[in-house]
Amino acid sequence: MKKIMTTFLITIFLTITGASQHHDYGDEQNHFNHMGQMMNHNLVFPHITMGLGYQTKLTLMNPGSGLDVKGTLYFYNQDGSSLSVSYQEEFVASIDLTIPQGGYESIILGQPSDPQTRAWAVFINDEDFSDHNHPMGGMGNNMYMGDHLFGGIIYSRYQESLVTQVGTMATQFMDGMHLGFALPVTNDQNNTTGLVLLNTSDITLLIGLTLKNKNGTMVFETDIQLSPGQQVVDIVAAYFPEFNGISNFQGTLELRADQDGLVPLALVNTNGIQTAIPFVRIPGAMNMMHPR
Repeated sequence: MKKIMTTFLITIFLTITGASQHHDYGDEQNHFNHMGQMMNHNLVFPHITMGLGYQTKLTLMNPGSGLDVKGTLYFYNQDGSSLSVSYQEEFVASIDLTIPQGGYESIILGQPSDPQTRAWAVFINDEDFSDHNHPMGGMGNNMYMGDHLFGGIIYSRYQESLVTQVGTMATQFMDGMHLGFALPVTNDQNNTTGLVLLNTSDITLLIGLTLKNKNGTMVFETDIQLSPGQQVVDIVAAYFPEFNGISNFQGTLELRADQDGLVPLALVNTNGIQTAIPFVRIPGAMNMMHPR
C-alpha cells in the first residue's frame, strides 16, 4: 500500500504550483535560463504531468494591471531539452500568448490515455513593466508575478471518469539574499512528503538540504547538483537514502542554493489526499549552505 501511495505521489506530483517571478528587489542584474533567454520577467510552472491517467491545465490571469501582457510559454523536459506538446491540433514547443488586462487564458496539456510525460514550463514576458512604466508609478515595484500576470496549475486524474483534481499556484524562485526556503516535513505510516527541485538558470546549482527535528537540531544534511534546466521529482525520503529515520520523521527541511535560479515545490500525501506545502523564505540565507 505504501509503495502504491509513493508511486501515486510521484506520478501526479500535484506539486505545486503555478507561478514564479524572478526579480532582485531593486537590483538591475539580468538573469538567463538554460536556453539563454532573459528571465527577469517570467512565470515558472515547475511541474507538469501528462498521460498515465493524468492531464494538466495551466491558467494565466492578468487582474487589475491596467496593461495587456504579451509573451511566450516554453515547454521543457526534465533534462531541460525542448518539449513539443499538443496545442490546437498541432505539436508545438512554445505558444505565443496575449493576456488582456483583466483577462484569462487556460491551456489543457495531454490526454489521460497518453504515455506518461513529466515536464516544466516558463512564460517569458515580452516587455518590462517595471517601476518606470507601471500605471502605479513607483508603487508598482514589479510586485506582480511575471509583471502583472499570475499563473496556476490544475492536475486531474482519470479512471474512465474524473477521480480527483488538485490545483495550486505561486511560488517565487530564490534570488539575491533570498537563497533559502524552509518547509515542514511529515513522514509516517499515513503521510509522505514529496519535493520538486528545478534549476531555471544557465549554470549548475549546488543545493544544500538540511533536515532539522522539532527542536531545531540538525539531524541530517546532504547536497544535490542540478544542471541548467534540470528538474527532479521525488519523495523527500529519496533525497536522504542514508538517513534511516526519514520514514518516521517530523520537522523542517531547509533548502539553500549557491546561486540564483532554484524553484522548489512540495506536497504531502495523507492517505491518498494531496495537500500543497507552503515554503517560508529563510532570512539571510545567502552563502550559508549548511548552517548549524
